[in-house]
Order: sequence, then C-alpha cells, then structure tokens
Amino acid sequence: MTKILFVTSKSLGGSGKYISTLASALRDRGHHCELVYFPLGVAQDTEIEAAFAAVHHFDSRPGFSPIAVAANVKKVRSILKAGRFDWVHTHTSLGGLFGRLGSIGAGASLKVGHTIHAYGADEFTPVPQKWVYWAIERFLDDFTDAYVSPSKYMVEYGRRTHVIRPHKATVIYNSLQLKPVSPEAAELRRRKREELGVADGEIVYLFCGRLERQKGVDVLIASLGKLPKDLAYRLVICGIGDDGVKLRAQAEQLGVAQRITWAGWQTDLEPFYAAADAYVMPSRWESFGLVFLEAMNHSLPVASTRTQAIPEVVADGETGLLSLNEDADGFAQNLLKLALNAEQRRTLGRAGKQRLESHFRFERFVDEHVSWYAVRKMPKS
Repeated sequence: MTKILFVTSKSLGGSGKYISTLASALRDRGHHCELVYFPLGVAQDTEIEAAFAAVHHFDSRPGFSPIAVAANVKKVRSILKAGRFDWVHTHTSLGGLFGRLGSIGAGASLKVGHTIHAYGADEFTPVPQKWVYWAIERFLDDFTDAYVSPSKYMVEYGRRTHVIRPHKATVIYNSLQLKPVSPEAAELRRRKREELGVADGEIVYLFCGRLERQKGVDVLIASLGKLPKDLAYRLVICGIGDDGVKLRAQAEQLGVAQRITWAGWQTDLEPFYAAADAYVMPSRWESFGLVFLEAMNHSLPVASTRTQAIPEVVADGETGLLSLNEDADGFAQNLLKLALNAEQRRTLGRAGKQRLESHFRFERFVDEHVSWYAVRKMPKS
C-alpha cells in the first residue's frame, strides 16, 4: 500500500476531475489517499472529497500573501509529519506551492510529485507577471522529485522555458472512468432535442465548460456570426463563468442570440451529448482537455483549435477539425463543414471513439500512475 497526500487549491475544472478519478481508482486498488485543499462550497467539493480516506481543509482562502502562504505550508508539513506518507502529490499552481514547500523537512523518505495541469504562466501571461511565475516554478523544481504531464506539449514547454528539468517528467495521458453510452441514447436524443426546442434538420453544436477566456467562447460566438444566415443550427452552452454576461451581449450584438441555448451548469451531461451532432470548443490553451474524451465517448466529432496539447488528443482530419488559435473565420469554416456533411460527422465520431479506446483507456491511466508511485529512486539527469 502506498500512502499519498494530494494537495490542491480547488475542486473545479479538469484538475478536480483528474484528482477525484485517480484517487477513487487508487483506493479501489488498496492505496491510501488523503486530500488537503480549499473547499469552495460547490457540488464538486462533495464529489472530490468522496474519493479520499480523509480530507483536510486549508484555513484561509486561496492567496499569495506571505502570511497565508506560511500558514498553508505549515498545515501541509504538519499533516505529512503526522501521517507518515510515502508521497505528496501536488496539483495546481497554489497547491504545488504549498505542497512542495510543505514537504521540506517532512521526512527523508518522502517523495514529492507534481502534476502539470497548467503552468502559472504561459505565452498569454503578460510581462513581468510571467517572469515572476517562471521564477517560482524554477525554484520549486528543486523540491520536486517527479512530474506527471498530461501531454508531451507541457513537457516541451517546461523544457523551453527552463521551469522544469524534463528528465523528471513522465507523460501520462489523462483519462476518465467514462460510463458506456446508454442503450437509450436514441430516445435521450429525441427527448432532449424536443426539450431544447430543436427543429427537425437543425444541427446541434455543444459546448461544455467554464465561460472564461481560456475556452474561447467569444471566438465560438464570433464564428456563428460568419455562418450562412439560412444554416439551420443551434449552439447549446453548458457552463457558467465570469464572462457570461459579456458573452450574451456579444451574441446579441452579432444577431446570433436566438441561435444559442444557455443551459447553465449541468451535473448530468449525457442527454446533452446524446442531443448533439458535434462538440465545439476553440480553446486558446489546453494542457489536455478532458471534455474531449467525453465527446469522443459519445462518438461526436470535435471542432477545436490547433494549439498546445489539443492535437495530441484530437487528431485533425481524423477525429475532428482543428483551426488556428483565435481564428473565427477558420473555426466557422469547420462548423459549416460539419453541418453540411453528415457522413463526415459519423466518420470522425467513430474514429474518435476508437482513438479514445486505443490511446486514453482508463485502466492504462491508472496503471501508469501506480507505476509512477512505485519508483523509489528518482532520476538524477
């Protein structure tokens, strides 16, 4: 049995799904996992906490103030010392800061690992903030025995910017314990499309995610304004976020508001996937993109961008259509192609299902993490 303390700053997003999915699978294999994080008072807190044998909460809200950092580092160190853990496994920028600093002096045999869900800074981060985050990452690398990277891109970016030593990184593609598609999918599709008011012959594009700059929803809405006016389509958006009001205003300004259904946050997405004809998300940056796996599980073609790790997940021309980053014209062309060619949608969707099963199997994801934890002597060069 391996005893692991997970340290993160949040339960939301792809990192939250990764943590809860991995911890549940490790528990089922007899390993002991505990968690320390900031509860946000949302439904995802309950979901992530259910995966762990014990849960600890940071005492203060997330933040970089010296007092808050010192208190949270001390909290991690005290948990590690009391629990005699084999590993501390950190996630997110703040979780990585608290967990890796907290590991100092917590035990000579303790191993320190960090999953690179994202870096604190990337090419979209302004200077000098970018330089500050890079300096912090470089400093923390000295206290990190090993990394898990969800994509080759993230290792290459870390090497190029000198924020990690790449020989420490193991690429383990993300996965989810996805449910088989319901045998009632056809009926789910009929009912949900009827509920959404989708007319016969309308193409349904589906987006699921946070309404924020990273996901490129503004680019998606801009692309709708470039589609032929007589094209029969509906965009269904499942998600909430800080940009919601601004995005609705953009849709009104472009005259496409009546083509969009704002479904809000959804805990059960299966009916929406069943109702959709294509999954669409023109992200500006992604270290992986777990939601693509959900779409592929439902044999949906994907329209996204040729940026960062996305081409490692969505094979352009094989399982989806990728356009350049922030290219609303190119994205609109791909939306139109998918709308006009049902056979292409089916071909891409079937290939996506096959790629999910060949490249992103959940059992392999768990096996590779178990092997990662089993390493006791870390590489030196």
